[in-house]
Amino acid sequence: MKYSRLFFTLVLILSISLPLYAQNNLYRIHDTCYPYYRQADSLIAYDESDALIDQLMIQAQKVNDKKAYTLGHTLRLRRAIKNSAENEIITCFNNLREVSTNTGYQQYYYYAYRLVSAYYFNNHEVRKGMAYAKKMHEEAVEKNSDYGKWYSSSYLAYLYLANYQRSAAIQYFEESIDTYNNTTDSTIRSQSMTKPYLILFMLKGKSGSSLQYYIDKELETARISVDTILVNYSCSLMYALNGDSVNYINYRDICLANKLFKRATNSGKEIFQILDSAVLAGDMTPVNNIIVSLNNLHDLIFISTIAVLKNDLYTLRNIYEIITNKIITSYDGQMKIVMKETEVMIENEELSLSVIEQKTRANTILTILIIFIIVVIILASIVTSINIRKLKQAKDDADKANRMKTYFVQNMSHEIRTPLNAVVGYSQLLALSDGMLEEAEREEYVSYINNNSSILMMLIDDILDLSDIDNGNYRMNISDCNCNDICRMALKTVESRIPMDVNAFFTTDAADDFTVKSDQRRIQQILTNFLINASKYTTEGEIELSCSLSHRSGYVCFAVRDTGSGIPPEKADTIFERFSKLDSFKQGSGLGLSICVVISEKLGGTVELDKDYGRVSGKSDKGSRFLLFIPVNN
Repeated sequence: MKYSRLFFTLVLILSISLPLYAQNNLYRIHDTCYPYYRQADSLIAYDESDALIDQLMIQAQKVNDKKAYTLGHTLRLRRAIKNSAENEIITCFNNLREVSTNTGYQQYYYYAYRLVSAYYFNNHEVRKGMAYAKKMHEEAVEKNSDYGKWYSSSYLAYLYLANYQRSAAIQYFEESIDTYNNTTDSTIRSQSMTKPYLILFMLKGKSGSSLQYYIDKELETARISVDTILVNYSCSLMYALNGDSVNYINYRDICLANKLFKRATNSGKEIFQILDSAVLAGDMTPVNNIIVSLNNLHDLIFISTIAVLKNDLYTLRNIYEIITNKIITSYDGQMKIVMKETEVMIENEELSLSVIEQKTRANTILTILIIFIIVVIILASIVTSINIRKLKQAKDDADKANRMKTYFVQNMSHEIRTPLNAVVGYSQLLALSDGMLEEAEREEYVSYINNNSSILMMLIDDILDLSDIDNGNYRMNISDCNCNDICRMALKTVESRIPMDVNAFFTTDAADDFTVKSDQRRIQQILTNFLINASKYTTEGEIELSCSLSHRSGYVCFAVRDTGSGIPPEKADTIFERFSKLDSFKQGSGLGLSICVVISEKLGGTVELDKDYGRVSGKSDKGSRFLLFIPVNN
């Protein structure tokens, strides 16, 4: 009886311990493989892991566990990255992609790209890191892999967010969410999308209905306890925007009481400090001491929304300066990398020249080969001269780009400060005690503030568009576009900026239901730019926006004609260049028309100055006409 009880106890212990061990096998690989994987993973930074990885691979092949074999290759790639052995990294990277393709575990195919991309980013080789991230996405699209598209677009979204590229980050977050919503892949559907929805909430949310949509989606895709914290965090932000202090306090306290809140969002406490001051106390003064510690783009954009709601132009100005400085710093860092690479190329070429000269002097001893040596020297000199000229040209180009960057920073610093100073000055006048300003004066100052705020937003948009164009992230959304509606919306957008003595109107020979396949927002952006320029230089007379199907066969022609000061003939060929301005005293970055040219080309069309009309033609001393051609069948 005693021995039977002992035997029963041993069986019970074994029956309990075996399931527990299986539960720790997170990757669901063969139980004989998992101990090797776990030990190798914990020792990946040390040489001892090499033997463990080999044993894992041998055991995986012995029990025919394809997933364990694939995981062995991921460990080899991670080991190579720890050793910073670039040739070995590329070899392991290619091996992992090949093995994951053969075994069918596609997630590790894209994981290989992410590991190598992160390696280059951590070693300050930004261009290589971004190249691997983009290549991952391109291959996912080419293979039509739902997992690859979801994984790569999520990775790119966070990369662009970290680099303060708002439009690109939004694009890839929405792409990953779209893939998530339309896939049947269980691996993707098991993932949480709460964090991406929260970030879009902070980057885009403006009204109550849109905010509630994002919160509903966060709740719908929540998978773990941290996700619930993020949902509560979003609720607190929504109630703060809507001015509901009771519910804001309730959800704020729920978040702060949770020990996992710091893990869920590392800037949450600072955001709550800002909201407590702005929403509960109605005091924006402490906010400016806190925003300097915020590094996330979505946090800064959200606080700018609070500043707008509170009419705090000082805080709004500080946020714009922080974002602008981040963009300029990033641009400056990339230019330094290019110049450094160019200097290294020149040093290598000079070293090569020194070696050639030494060999030449040594070969002169061999009189039999004098003629051959002379020919070699001549050819080497020609090739060297050509290479030196090319390298000097490359350095000159880098220097020119650096000068352009310096001019860009100086120009934008002046252009941004001018409207900012106007906003601050008139805001201080409005803050004077009641009775010191008449109502008409107050309305006039408010209109000045609104006008300068619009100018400031236009400058910031130009900077962001220029950044997207230079980084190759300027994307189009093609759909059916009603031509006449686009023109009416563009004219409506700028009507407040048209001088009192100017008659602005719209004419068309296209049917009211006529549409083209194109990007409505980008066409409207070009027309708005044309109209704003016309408003700047036209003080009396008229501005005509027209839409025509008869101007050029196969194209719809949008045109903006004015009776303003016009374009001098000598500036007709430079007006579309970057930073080109007719009048340096007029507000603007000098980037608008150059951005219009790039947008039109991406839409398959062209932007042109009509040289047969107005001052540029020599037939008149006033007026100009700008044309946008969009193909009817794109």
